[in-house]
Amino acid sequence: MRPRRKEQEPSLESQLRLAQRRGSRRLKLCDKGGSSESRRKRRALVEQEIYGQMEHIPTKYYKLLGEVASLRASRGVKSEQAARTPVLRTFEVDGIRRDLEESNRKVKRLDEALRERDHTIAQVEVKKKAAMNTRCQMDEEYAELVKI
Repeated sequence: MRPRRKEQEPSLESQLRLAQRRGSRRLKLCDKGGSSESRRKRRALVEQEIYGQMEHIPTKYYKLLGEVASLRASRGVKSEQAARTPVLRTFEVDGIRRDLEESNRKVKRLDEALRERDHTIAQVEVKKKAAMNTRCQMDEEYAELVKI
């Protein structure tokens, strides 16, 4: 009987690639058919799933940074330097995350403004057509009155 090998946890890079493949495959499925409302809902679900998967990445990242710091410490790197390096990188990650959240909020605001603008344009078009129809009717009535 062979001894069982301890199952290795997939690397962070392989997890990222897998999440990207899953996400791109699901996004392709979202673009096929259906009403725009259902496509929008499906896209929102896909985004939620992707962000849910992305939440696991920082945990793995922090775990790896801790391992790197302990390896550096065991190799004789000064403890200050071993501890300081991961802190700088985690700060950068947090900054990038804040930037991403801010840009997502900005996108939502712009999307709302665009929807409002499109709605206003549609209302103006309807009113314009109604005015044109009224004018045509009035012209026809005037022409009939002139004939009498």
